[in-house]
Amino acid sequence: MMRGLLSMVGVILAGSGAWLLFVDGTFHFGVVLSLGLGVLLLLVALAWSPLRRWVDASAGRRWLWRTACGAATAWALSVLAFFALPVPHGQAAAAPTDTPKALIVLGAGSAVCAPSPVLQSRLDTAAEAARRWPSALVVLSGGRNHFHNVACTEAEVMQQALVAQGLDAARLVQEGQSANTTENFAYSAKLLGARGITPDQPLAVVTSEFHGARALRLAAHQGFTHLSFVAAPTPLRYRYHLWLREYFAAAWSWVSGQG
Repeated sequence: MMRGLLSMVGVILAGSGAWLLFVDGTFHFGVVLSLGLGVLLLLVALAWSPLRRWVDASAGRRWLWRTACGAATAWALSVLAFFALPVPHGQAAAAPTDTPKALIVLGAGSAVCAPSPVLQSRLDTAAEAARRWPSALVVLSGGRNHFHNVACTEAEVMQQALVAQGLDAARLVQEGQSANTTENFAYSAKLLGARGITPDQPLAVVTSEFHGARALRLAAHQGFTHLSFVAAPTPLRYRYHLWLREYFAAAWSWVSGQG
């Protein structure tokens, strides 16, 4: 039974990771981890009988095996619990007195000079929010993807896409230096400050639903005290791998004291 369960989970993880990496061209930690875990589980399943004989031959090995299995089970349960966390809603920006002075749209690490499906979802959501609040400035926050050595910044890509959707370019402000979420808010705060908008005023951030909780915590560390969250849906084929990456990003933020 255990061998069959390991095989099934391994096929799901390795198959989905391989498809995203080699067919879809999506490369990030969540995809690589899923592929690696899937391959590991398949190898364990294939070698199950000799592996158990080797473990059972020594009391020390049995203890290590039980400890490793317990730790793996605890980790898997913590990941599932993280997946089950509710999407935060931030403050009620819909109230007339809380109409945001600006929208901050976060990039999604696109590997090419065109919106990825995840970034496109954020842009579609941002366009809707910008029409809902026509007086709000729109800050497009995302720098150059140095890992993929692309020539454009995400801010440039986002501006082109939103102008194509009918938004007035005069409302759009590019922040093209940031490389992570903390820098998104730090550099955006400077751009807003130069336009007389401070982090303690009503603002809204547009990002994917899985990213919202960490984004709000990191924004709070940058002095944003009245920030609403506008959640963009994540395409299903990317959702769980991105959530897995976000699990480790959230853990690192907590360990490093960033929130």
